[in-house]
Amino acid sequence: MKFNELPIGEQNILSQVYGSQTAKSYNQKIIVDVEEIPENQKYFFDKTNLISSSFFVQKLYKISGHIVPLKFNLAVSKLIENTDDLRANYCQVNERTLKVVFQYRREIPNIVYRNLQSVPDIDAALKNIMEADMRQNFDIRYDFLFRFSVFHTGEAEYAILITAPQIIANCFDVKKFFQSVMDSGITPAVEKINIPIVQQNSEPIKNYWTGILKDLPNVPQLPFTKLQRGLPKQKAYRFTIPRPVMSGLREKAASNKIMLMTIFQTAWAILLQEFNHSLDVAFSTLAPDKVSGDTNLIPVRISAEENTTLQNLVNNQFKQILISQPYACNNYSVIQQIIKPQNKHFDHFLSFSDFLKDEKLYSETVADSFGVLVLQNSWSTNNTKLGIYFHYNEDSPSITILYD
Repeated sequence: MKFNELPIGEQNILSQVYGSQTAKSYNQKIIVDVEEIPENQKYFFDKTNLISSSFFVQKLYKISGHIVPLKFNLAVSKLIENTDDLRANYCQVNERTLKVVFQYRREIPNIVYRNLQSVPDIDAALKNIMEADMRQNFDIRYDFLFRFSVFHTGEAEYAILITAPQIIANCFDVKKFFQSVMDSGITPAVEKINIPIVQQNSEPIKNYWTGILKDLPNVPQLPFTKLQRGLPKQKAYRFTIPRPVMSGLREKAASNKIMLMTIFQTAWAILLQEFNHSLDVAFSTLAPDKVSGDTNLIPVRISAEENTTLQNLVNNQFKQILISQPYACNNYSVIQQIIKPQNKHFDHFLSFSDFLKDEKLYSETVADSFGVLVLQNSWSTNNTKLGIYFHYNEDSPSITILYD
């Protein structure tokens, strides 16, 4: 839909946000297209969805070769030119959210270049940089919806950090982009990755979760919460799991990541059960989709009998995880249809989106000219009460807690 095809009231709102759209005006943001939110992005704007437009993904790549800043900037400019999603913003207009695509972006994205060749501990330095980058927010209404940072880490070796909202994180082929940077100054048209839209309302999925979520217990009260006044302000706490503890967990799980995830989920469920004096608790987990790489929502419900052993709880939950995987949802509305009539909801989650992916140490990763993924972080900045993010690597498994 063209800008002038919108109702006058909506045209006025967009003009206030992005500037005059008349032919005679000088404007850095000329709107070329206005769209209803695409079907595979609608769930990001459902206010009840735990995976919202404020859910971000950060990826660190290691690449070999020589990067010239001017050449890299040109490649980014060509990428923006060839990719609608990188020239788009999302704007609330009355009762609906519109995807606004611009003809071009006259302003240049801020690309950070730093030389880290003399840094003694490159792994620690990059982790600190990534954590600082996570504290920088995006305004999806106005900002560029991505960030590039380039770090010279050695002879013919670079680290490239890409940060973007999940809503556009898969809109271009990263390896093709890197290839264009390393091979020539001209970027070929980048093909958008066509991720199939999951039929979230299909009967098997709905029927499965209807059985699991039938007669839900009350929303569990979170441990150690305090009543606060005013607007919520997100805080973060991160800690590394002590090696002796992790060694014992690995031994129990036989180094199986799914079993480790099961142990963490069961431990959280027991804490909720104890705190709420209930043997039946439910909460949400996030896990990566094996095909698209997007984040899926998987509800967890753990019920215990009076004399249930810890071993039985873990074994039962492990079986449940394996059964539930084919029914994972990236659309929270499917779950809402089941739990809303019960006047129930989920207000927190445990995220294993990064935990289940192979993490490496940057210093030990062998680079190539197409870029090797080293680390990935994902997080939400919306008003979820609590998000617990698990990260896995052999050296220092860690947990990050984001809370209001």
